[in-house]
Amino acid sequence: MKAAFPEATVTGYERLIKAMSNDEADRHVLAAAITVGADVIVTDNVRHFPPTACNQYGIEVQTADEFLSYSFDLAPQVMGDVFLQQVKDL
Repeated sequence: MKAAFPEATVTGYERLIKAMSNDEADRHVLAAAITVGADVIVTDNVRHFPPTACNQYGIEVQTADEFLSYSFDLAPQVMGDVFLQQVKDL
């Protein structure tokens, strides 16, 4: 992850972990999302992020499929270009 997306590294979230009410194994994820002001957590493990834990911070939880579908709805040309570039890269 660090090699592929070094700009995605989050620090300073540790102090929030104990206050999170989502699944204990993923509290660090919600704490990091809050720290950076994220609007969405993308995960296929949505059960670890119930609305009662995330809504109060204005964070929506989406599966990868939902995220890609919403992204396509918002910017079909951009998403189409990205898809075609990925095909070329393969």
